[in-house]
Formats: sequence, C-alpha cells, structure tokens
Amino acid sequence: MTRTTNHNWLIKFGHVLMLLMLITNVHAQQYSNPSSASPVDMSSQAQDNQSMAPPIEKIEPVTLKDLGVDSSIADDAFNSVAQTVSPLSPDQAMTIRHLWNESQRMTTFRGSAPPEPVNRSKVISLDNGRLPTVVRLSAGYVSVISFYDSTGAIWPVRGYDIGNPTSVNIVWNEGTREEETAGESFANTLLLQAQTLYKTTNLVVMLRGLNTPVILELIPGQQQVDYRMDIQVPMRGPLAKATDTTDSISPNQVNGDLVNLINNIPPVKSVQAHVTGGDAQAWIHRKRLLVRTPLELISPAWTSKVNGANGRIHVYELPLTSSLIALKNGEIVKLNIEGI
Repeated sequence: MTRTTNHNWLIKFGHVLMLLMLITNVHAQQYSNPSSASPVDMSSQAQDNQSMAPPIEKIEPVTLKDLGVDSSIADDAFNSVAQTVSPLSPDQAMTIRHLWNESQRMTTFRGSAPPEPVNRSKVISLDNGRLPTVVRLSAGYVSVISFYDSTGAIWPVRGYDIGNPTSVNIVWNEGTREEETAGESFANTLLLQAQTLYKTTNLVVMLRGLNTPVILELIPGQQQVDYRMDIQVPMRGPLAKATDTTDSISPNQVNGDLVNLINNIPPVKSVQAHVTGGDAQAWIHRKRLLVRTPLELISPAWTSKVNGANGRIHVYELPLTSSLIALKNGEIVKLNIEGI
C-alpha cells in the first residue's frame, strides 16, 4: 500500500514538473520574440501589470512648523549664511574696488613729469684719479650706450660686469667679425634699462684690445635720462679708420669747449655767426672761430679738431676768417662766415 502511494505521488510530481517546464518555455519565447504577441495581449498584460503595481503615494513637504522649529531660528541661520557669502554691502564693495584701482594706478606713477630725454657724446679719460662717467637712467626707459675710438670707428665690447644685476638689465649682442667688417655689427653697443627707481650701481666695460676698463656710474631716477650716449675713447681701436694721425686726440689735448660743441652746446659768452654755402655752424669765442660741421675743412689750417663719436660730426678751432674751404663727398665747398 505504501509503495503504491509513493509511486502515484512520483507520477503526479513528474506531471507537475513537465507542466512547469512547458509554461517556462512559452514565457521565454514570448520575451524573446515580442512581435509574436498580439497588441491586444500586450495591452491587456500592461493593464494587468498596472493593476498589480502598488499605488504611488504623494509626499508632502515638511515645514519648520512640522519639525517644531521656530521661524526666527531659520531667519538667523539665513542671515549668518548671507553674511558669510557676502560680508560687505554693495556700497562697501564699490569703495574697496575703487581703492584697489587707485593702488594699481599708483604703481605706475613716475612723478609730476616724465624725465627729459637727452642725446649726448662724451670723451672719456682712462687716467687714474678721474671720476667715472655718469649715465642717467630711468625705470621704463631704455638707454643706448655706444663706444667709439678716436677715429670714429666702433670699438667692440669684449665683456662687462655690473655691481648690482637686479637694479639694471643689460642687453648686448656680441656679433661676429664678418658683421664688424661689413659695418653691420652692434658689438660696441649696450642697452641699459633700470629695474628700480633709485638704486644706483656701477658698470665695468672691457673693450677689445684695451687693458684698461671703462667704468660707468649708473644713476636712475634723474630729471634727465640719457636716451643715447656715444662714448669716445681717445685712442685708436682695433677697427680704427685709416686717417691722418693729426685727427687723433688725447685726454690732455681735448678742448672742453670743442667737446661741448659735439653735443651742440656752445661755449658761454660765445656769439653765433651765420654760415652760408653748406651745412655748418660757427661761433666766435675769445677771438677764435669754432665751427661744427659734418664736412672736412681743408682751408685755412685749423689749430684743434675733435671728431664726433660716430665720425660724422667734426668741431674745428681756427683763427678768425670770413671764408672756409671744405670737402663734401669729394667736392669742394666754399663756406662764408657773416659777421666777422
């Protein structure tokens, strides 16, 4: 009896298991091929699913009153956050911005008036006991310092050293021998730019072939700034021009009045005379005639002569005369002096 019952139960269990497997295969085919199901079945199935889904409850917002918090506490919290985010009022923020703009504007202040630009020439002395040559600089301005020999040829810089590198910025292009020969070299030129308003320092320049250094005193913050300064060494340099040795100058032979005339500064108590016939200027000083011209005077004989640093301007000292003979590009030019 017991064995027959167990056998019947196993048969029923097998039938149920096969029915479940059949149902599972049918559902799998429907999911894998949704098109096999009709729209009516799909809609009815969606309605069944929707009817089976639990209803969605609407969530009501929670208020401070529900939490039992006083509204004044919320106001205090809001004011605290607002104070942290923006502690200044609009007027105070505008005032701070105005003060910031003024402080930035003052960083560019250079005084009541910009410095006066000056271009000049200087014949230096290499003797001991002489004061160094002063170069006037200004922050925000570039000064060009060039070195020439007594013939007006460029004198290349071999090297330099500055006392305080943070006070003055220096740019130098060493150049090549080919550029020097072609006259396209700037090896004799230093570009100086002050980095501070008032810090002074000195500069030592070594020229090629010259064992004596040239010492310059760099002083920024002056009412005048040397935009360009041509420094002439009273010696023949390595690139000296072929010229008459009488044109050479030495520190003991340089006339201060002639050097000033190179910079177009006439002597005190001199009287300017009118010159016609060529590019020249003349002054009468102490019963002598001083002439500043780019021309080469050949008559009458002059007693003193100073060449400009670049060799393009000459200053002559000679006896009083009413006419001069000069050369311009190889042609003879006659200069007439009026007022003598």
